[in-house]
Amino acid sequence: MNKKLFIIVLAIIILGAGLALASCSSAGANAQGSTFSPTKVTATVNGDSVSIPANAVTSNKNVEFDVAFSQGTASYMAYYSNGAVQVRASVCVPCQGRSFTLKGNTLVCDTCGTVFSAQSGKGISGVAACQNYPKASVTFSQNADGTITMAKSDLLIAFTNTLSPGLP
Repeated sequence: MNKKLFIIVLAIIILGAGLALASCSSAGANAQGSTFSPTKVTATVNGDSVSIPANAVTSNKNVEFDVAFSQGTASYMAYYSNGAVQVRASVCVPCQGRSFTLKGNTLVCDTCGTVFSAQSGKGISGVAACQNYPKASVTFSQNADGTITMAKSDLLIAFTNTLSPGLP
């Protein structure tokens, strides 16, 4: 009888240890966050108003789009992080990267690997020269028609601010 009791207790201990290890490993995965490569979307331009579909951002978590100006084409990203949408200029000036992967609470330049804060746009690690060019945010509104709308002038200001070291 003692041998059966010993085997049952041992099985319970092994099962409990396995469950504890499984919960630790999933907590680690959640702490690091998921990775979302950018999905290309087409922005709609109507005068000074630029819009993208809000559901594209919430479902893909990370989208990129371009806007044409008289000075040339500028790249932008919109992503869903920590329960909120963010829109930022999408350019890494020294390496000339224009695409960023959302990884947890960070943005990783797809060209040089420099890491930026998804909340502030500031450089965290990676190429020192690239860290000096934070990704400027863009003012936007989420509308009842299911779009995220930005003023073309605000987009240009954010892109221009990102072309200079530091944030204004």
